[in-house]
Amino acid sequence: MSTHVGVIIICPTHGAFEQKPNSHLQGCGCQQCGTDRIRLAQTTRIRLAQATERLKKGRMLSFTDAEYEKLAQLAKAAKLSRSEYIIDRLGLGE
Repeated sequence: MSTHVGVIIICPTHGAFEQKPNSHLQGCGCQQCGTDRIRLAQTTRIRLAQATERLKKGRMLSFTDAEYEKLAQLAKAAKLSRSEYIIDRLGLGE
């Protein structure tokens, strides 16, 4: 089998897609999953900017489950609690 000839790969979320084994071995995966991750990251950045404005006005924050989970992952990577991460990211600790 050549690593330069497309094969069918099954994404558990989006189903079958064709990709060259060489690309898959280099870490490329389902294109739709990649698009979904980018969209979530962009949405999270926008929502964090909105959250900054809400907090500055003394309002409460609300996040979708997906955004909340993404914040948990980012906080863990930064070795902070979720609250500490949000405060640090929004520049509210100063």
